[in-house]
Amino acid sequence: MSIVYNYMLYFFIYSFLGWVCESIYCSCLQKKVINRGFLNGPVCPVYGVGALIIITGLWSYRDSMIAVFVMGVILTSLLEYVTATILEKLFHAKWWDYSKHKFNINGKVCLLNSTMFGFMSLFVIEVLHPFVIDVLSKMNSLVLFVFLILAMMCMIGDLVVTAKALNSLTVRVDALASIVDDMKKIHAKFKLYEDEEFLRKLKISPEEVAQRLKAVSEKYG
Repeated sequence: MSIVYNYMLYFFIYSFLGWVCESIYCSCLQKKVINRGFLNGPVCPVYGVGALIIITGLWSYRDSMIAVFVMGVILTSLLEYVTATILEKLFHAKWWDYSKHKFNINGKVCLLNSTMFGFMSLFVIEVLHPFVIDVLSKMNSLVLFVFLILAMMCMIGDLVVTAKALNSLTVRVDALASIVDDMKKIHAKFKLYEDEEFLRKLKISPEEVAQRLKAVSEKYG
């Protein structure tokens, strides 16, 4: 098998394993089942990308556990920061926020998680990846090829559906925010409600907010 083929397999394997670990961790914290991740399916692509970066960058240093740990902390922290920034720019939403953690950078990375990722990098290089290589080497090549094609098709479809849903949600949130802002300006100008009453009315449904805003606009021009 080619290097590209192998790395594509690694990507999907580690994306799935990352989703399993992340979902179990978050489910335990919140005491309910959580489908963790950016997509709807059982994958967290950031873990797949992270694993490829770790394997590519640290495999040659596997004889030095200290080097693997330190470089793992640096590489995974950079990946997490860049990923958080890109997602925020694209969808105007935060997918994680470490602002309440000590030693964080803009809430996108923090020392605790970076340290955990360092140990995870060590585990991947020293234990998990050698095991994955051994298992894949014993599997039928046709089965692996079919798995890879199906995984790619599912992820592409999931990406399209998720992107459309998030874009629609972003538009709705922005529209609602604009309506609420307009109502606040109208309130400040015409003193339509007492403060407490006005704040209560802001909690009504977006549809009713739009209707009331339209009525007020028609009344006052």
